[in-house]
Amino acid sequence: MNFTKIIKKFINRRFYTEIWHVGVFKGDITEILSNDFLENKKISWIPNPKSFSYFADPFFLDVKSSELNLLAEYFDYRNKIGEIWQLNLDKDCQLQSTKKIIVDKFHHSYPAIFENENKKYLLPESSAASNLSLFEFDKKLETLQKLTNLFDETILIDATILKYQNLFYLFFNSKTPHHKNNSILNIAYSEQIESNWLMHSANPVKIDTANARPAGNFFVIEDKLYRPAQDCALSYGAAIIINQVIKLNKDEYIEEFITRINLPESFPYQDGIHTINYKNGYFVIDCRENFFSPFKIFIVWQRRLTRLLAKIKKRL
Repeated sequence: MNFTKIIKKFINRRFYTEIWHVGVFKGDITEILSNDFLENKKISWIPNPKSFSYFADPFFLDVKSSELNLLAEYFDYRNKIGEIWQLNLDKDCQLQSTKKIIVDKFHHSYPAIFENENKKYLLPESSAASNLSLFEFDKKLETLQKLTNLFDETILIDATILKYQNLFYLFFNSKTPHHKNNSILNIAYSEQIESNWLMHSANPVKIDTANARPAGNFFVIEDKLYRPAQDCALSYGAAIIINQVIKLNKDEYIEEFITRINLPESFPYQDGIHTINYKNGYFVIDCRENFFSPFKIFIVWQRRLTRLLAKIKKRL
């Protein structure tokens, strides 16, 4: 590594912070098959709560005529522990209120929502706790009920559920000593959502940093099934790849590249996109901004001091 790279790495670590921004806009699902479909879109960007914090990994909970409800990760660099929040928007996609859904000592993110038989399930990533929990969402009370842990003592990253030909399939990333956690795509399957999950015989079904890690729910266009994936070849969440699922059963999985979603030059946030979801005429995405601030060092020291004081208090 030459001197210029060392200096650049030092500056990036000390003064740049990864900030994500969630945007909502109207559109038709068929547009997603074009790599320039984000061009000329009127996007409503949801404001982040405060400096050095952000919303990311957005999923639609509900889309009604008068309001939209999202679930997203809330992350604050002051503690670096992700929480799951509900974001309530009006019909013009303007944020009206928020509600904390999951707050825990472990990091939570990627609140994948799955609907089946008039029930809504939530499968947030909790790889920091080495498990994967399944929740059911109570529509009336707007609360979660934990049903079970689908996996214990196992790290599953950005797990996404699909029901296909009477089987439930779970797509997720994992990592090994030889591969990064962005490159290995695995599948598990079960006849019932709450138990008896088995690993796919072809695992890992894909090893590709540029086209493996899940980027949102599956979607169907003209009876064809598609899977969004993250392109992490150049950096984490640099772009989104759309793949068509060609074959899926207990023993086989084949998908084909369709397009790469590029960020238009007109976008205010140009450094990456790693989640896309669609429901009832609306898209939701998140885009990355590599934010420069000389105050980053103060946030880092604030976090370290808070953790140190917590340890001291625990020992007393």
